[in-house]
Amino acid sequence: MPHVEEKYQSPATPVAVFMLFRLQEGRKWWGFRQMGLSRQYLSGLQGLKFGAMMGTGAGAGFSIKPDFGRYAVFSSWQTEKAAENFIQTSPFVRSIRQRCQEVYTLKMLPVSAKGYWQGSNPFLPLHSLTTDYKGPLVALTRASIRFSRLYDFWRHVPGVSAETQQAEGLLAQVGIGEWPVIQQGTVSLWQSQEKLKAFAYGMRRHQEVIHKTRSRNWYSEELFARFIPLQATGSWNGNDPLAAYLSLS
Repeated sequence: MPHVEEKYQSPATPVAVFMLFRLQEGRKWWGFRQMGLSRQYLSGLQGLKFGAMMGTGAGAGFSIKPDFGRYAVFSSWQTEKAAENFIQTSPFVRSIRQRCQEVYTLKMLPVSAKGYWQGSNPFLPLHSLTTDYKGPLVALTRASIRFSRLYDFWRHVPGVSAETQQAEGLLAQVGIGEWPVIQQGTVSLWQSQEKLKAFAYGMRRHQEVIHKTRSRNWYSEELFARFIPLQATGSWNGNDPLAAYLSLS
């Protein structure tokens, strides 16, 4: 896919990288071990602002059941050059590719980011989204759920997940998390910001959960972010969900 035109880029804005990968058969234990080792692989790298390896949920969206054959890496870089260098030359990424049957990689510009992830916001300063932008968006939600609120949170998840899958304009979605049950999030791909806004503000159950998040104090930490995809490579469940929509002129 082509890069975003220069008018959409900002030198001060970090570049985020999302990698989603499915392991080869017989590699599940290797993948699980990397969760513990990833901090040493994702530290001290030139240009790195933030990096985390996470497990994924079975199916799409929040899921209490893990998928031990699929993992994700989310990182933020000071420059696109640093991000590209990580994708192309990192021994960590190379080891992942050698053991996977499928890898999907997204480079993105953050256009909205509210909250904190591990005590900071790694996606600032933001890129300004122009009013004439008509391309797709990527949405990230991530939260640490208070232990005392786990039951209340998870009993609301099935209804919202089912509603999300029916949302117009949703291209793909996956649940992510550093820790099962307690630290959870989603990465979702949307045709346009209009489709994403229609879901965020128009779906009844989603709005109810947003209200309960505040009134019942579910989260000890949360971050909501949106991104313009710059470039996508590889496949997600056998295809590239952005192939027909990455038109960012």
